[in-house]
Amino acid sequence: MRIISGKSRGTKLYTLDGLDTRPTLDRVKESMFNIINNQISEAVVLDLFSGSGAIGLEFASRGAKKVYVCDNSKKAIDIIRKNIEKTHLEEKVEVYNCDFKPFFSKIGDIKFDIVFIDPPYRTNYIKISIEKLLETKHIDKDTLIIAETDEVERVLREIENLNIEIFTYLDTLEDILEKGKSVPFTSKTIVDKEELLDIIKEIRIKLPDELKQAKWIKEERQKILVEAKKEADEIVKEAENRIISMIDEHEITRKAYEQKNEIIETANEMSREITNGTKEYADDLLNNTEKVLTDTLANIEKSMAQAMNLMQISLEDTIKTVQNSRKELE
Repeated sequence: MRIISGKSRGTKLYTLDGLDTRPTLDRVKESMFNIINNQISEAVVLDLFSGSGAIGLEFASRGAKKVYVCDNSKKAIDIIRKNIEKTHLEEKVEVYNCDFKPFFSKIGDIKFDIVFIDPPYRTNYIKISIEKLLETKHIDKDTLIIAETDEVERVLREIENLNIEIFTYLDTLEDILEKGKSVPFTSKTIVDKEELLDIIKEIRIKLPDELKQAKWIKEERQKILVEAKKEADEIVKEAENRIISMIDEHEITRKAYEQKNEIIETANEMSREITNGTKEYADDLLNNTEKVLTDTLANIEKSMAQAMNLMQISLEDTIKTVQNSRKELE
């Protein structure tokens, strides 16, 4: 992790070990700062849930007038102080080691131009932080608030009503007026629909600019979400179709051939073992038979001289048959 641009550009920063903090990736950080770069010069910045202090120090390096960093972890604060010293930005950065809720009462009446909020995930700290900033008047309509989260939908639901409840009421009232012939507000008074619609329009015109901007942002966000969901559904569908069509037949065939070769090799090995075993057994059997026949012939020659010629011929034929059988078997 490093400082990307400005006075301390290229300085490598110390980081916190473990999973308690998750530094913003350099490529994400660079993209964000490229977007807001024109608003940084001479800005007063708050880096809340600062971790290693990388974001706050990036603001200071790029020309922010003053940067306030806050984290309740003693280890994080030690790393932040080491990084401040390494980047030589001591004059621009103030460090607070405390929980974010009491922090706002410790800093007087400072107005922040930019607020960066990167709390632990799966908390409602973004909503609470913005409420505290509004309550203590540390921000105004021109303040840029940047929040990092992996639960965008949930966070948007939590913060969308902080300043724009009035639009919901006006929309509801307009809807009632447009669908009704007249609107009775008491048992004796009927208010003309067109007249009341004109009043509502005038109210909308006179609403503060920040509320109008908040409503526009909400509407645009909803459009973006609808379009993003549609695009995501199309991407998923296309991916599913590609997965089906891209089943790698070559890979399947290759694996089938491998399995076939393995099976054939195993069968051949078993066949060789069986063949070798059979040959050895036949050799032993024929050798034993030959020995027995030879011994029998010798005994017959001694005891049956008269029948020797006939028996000899017969036995020799038998021996030849056995030997032929042996050769055939081999």
